[in-house]
Amino acid sequence: MIFWPGMSKEVEKLVENCVTCQEYRTSQQKEPLHPHEIPLRPWQVVATDMFISNHTNYVLVVDYYSNYFEVAKLSNTKSPSVIQHIKSIFARHGIPEVVISDNGPQYSPKEFSEFAKSWEFKHQTSSPMYPQSNGLAERTVQTVKNLLKKAKSSHEDPYLGLLSYRNAPGQQVGSPAQLLMNRRLRTDLPTSQKQLLPKLNDHYSTIKALEKRKLKQKQYYDRTAKTLPSLHPNDPVRVLQNGRWEPGVIVDEEDTPRSYKVRTPDGGTYRRNRRHLLQVPKADENQQSAFINATSEKMEISKQSPVKFFQEKNPELTPTSDEIRTRSGRVVKKPKRFGDCA
Repeated sequence: MIFWPGMSKEVEKLVENCVTCQEYRTSQQKEPLHPHEIPLRPWQVVATDMFISNHTNYVLVVDYYSNYFEVAKLSNTKSPSVIQHIKSIFARHGIPEVVISDNGPQYSPKEFSEFAKSWEFKHQTSSPMYPQSNGLAERTVQTVKNLLKKAKSSHEDPYLGLLSYRNAPGQQVGSPAQLLMNRRLRTDLPTSQKQLLPKLNDHYSTIKALEKRKLKQKQYYDRTAKTLPSLHPNDPVRVLQNGRWEPGVIVDEEDTPRSYKVRTPDGGTYRRNRRHLLQVPKADENQQSAFINATSEKMEISKQSPVKFFQEKNPELTPTSDEIRTRSGRVVKKPKRFGDCA
């Protein structure tokens, strides 16, 4: 067994400067929950997403205030078809102020931008490769999928299942239908006429109950979370791409929380969540500048050894015959043993 003072620190530094270790390291720990603000009224902010169930495509729209959702079956997944069904939903419940979606091809083209402009709502997208930032839509999609799957397995009418879910009371805040329409929906279950009469909700009590529920969710989630340091333009980072941590440089910070624009060695610029950006340890200035240069010259790092590239850009990093260097170019200094001290 070998040991010397400061061995753990040196091993840690060796791993930090190991290109392969950093490229295939595990994912970062999750950050504290950053929930969306509760809207002031129903159907003010909605989320939309697409999914496939039983080989059929659907588009979903869910309200952030009431959790009331609408689902439409799609004949095709092209943007005009998706927009047409969303227009039909908005015609029933009104035009929201904000529509949140992922970065799917149906929500990205020129058609959807023109739709948002002509119908006067703000289109906000979540961070690519990070579906958690559109969590309400993702969670609702799973709920609807389960309802459709159970209806098919039991040979029941799926629309009755969707109706019952929309009418099911929540925790202290009523059902999605009550929050959206101030009334219960008539289902195939026996009920009195009095229960179906419209009843105005206490708006402030509802907001308070919704905030209390979100706070409780955040408290449980944050038990195993930690805050990651903020990033700034020109900071060298590693960005998670296809399961690998590839080099990159921060270009700018996006408007949405914890979202950054990052440039990679192939010249591409991507938007990523902070959790998918690994902060590079503060190495010496030569390594840091070489890292930034590597990402700004549109070079395919996969086609050339990073060590060779760094050495070409920084000849002073090329090892001599008398010294040993690590992959990152740092001089290996042999530790002084107790017996070597004179």
